[in-house]
Amino acid sequence: MPNPSNLQIPPPTNWQDFESLCCDLWRRIWSDKCTQKNGRQGQTQAGVDIYGRPDGGKLWAGVQCKNKDNFTNKKLTKKEVIDEVKRAKSFKPNLSQYIIATTGPKNVTIQKLCRQITEKHSKDDLFSVEVMAWDDIKSLLNDDEIDRYCRVETKTRIIKDKIELSTEQILGNQSQGHIDLSREIGILSSKINS
Repeated sequence: MPNPSNLQIPPPTNWQDFESLCCDLWRRIWSDKCTQKNGRQGQTQAGVDIYGRPDGGKLWAGVQCKNKDNFTNKKLTKKEVIDEVKRAKSFKPNLSQYIIATTGPKNVTIQKLCRQITEKHSKDDLFSVEVMAWDDIKSLLNDDEIDRYCRVETKTRIIKDKIELSTEQILGNQSQGHIDLSREIGILSSKINS
């Protein structure tokens, strides 16, 4: 089976689904069933959409979700990172790790900025800062998360796989000199519909 990072899995199109996907993903990554969304829409969240305690420890971690419209090629900006990090400093209890998850593409300038902030924060005993672009996130998704939040791509991929397999079988039968084209088309149609 192909690795999720090799598939063209589109991110969720609305911020609510992206936030829910991130909550489920980090709940699993952190092994913390109590990982949850921070408050509700309209409330001040101190730069944190999702929080939890990685590996059942005492330290808190937070995720800020930034859904970017890939059709207009919007990207996470330096100003957004700086503003969100500033807000996250007011989250209580204090964070040890801060992740900005975005549906946007990887960006070397943003990655460098996060490393620089982390270096400065380590001297001031503040949280680390990481950015996770969509390519990073999709490489971490399991089958259940893909099925739940990326259904269109998953179903498209399943149909494509069935067509490729059936086409190989048809061509194999043709090379052996015995092919009933109407029968093969019927088989192909039944596989696609199943």
